[in-house]
Amino acid sequence: MDRTRGALLALFVAAVAIAGVFAVGRVLTSENQTHATTKTQIARRARQLDRYEASLVKELAKRPPALPPVPAASSAGVQRAVASPIVYRRLPSIVVASGRRIDDGGERSDD
Repeated sequence: MDRTRGALLALFVAAVAIAGVFAVGRVLTSENQTHATTKTQIARRARQLDRYEASLVKELAKRPPALPPVPAASSAGVQRAVASPIVYRRLPSIVVASGRRIDDGGERSDD
């Protein structure tokens, strides 16, 4: 590697290292800010959840409309289904014989 490429590589590595140091600093400062939740934020979220829970209880108390009556099954339809079972039939296998002889490489078993 010649000197110019070495110098460019060293400059690039230094720039990446400096950017990494700044990134770590930003992460650490933002982490401190996220842990500083106040009591008012917690109370506001608790009120929101209480309202949502009350709406769920209100919806649960409502009764759904009555379902329509189920029609009676006709006995003829049931007997027709029992009288005609499904029968699966397998097709006969097809064997195709070619007139060519298979070359097994001269190996034979006389067993």
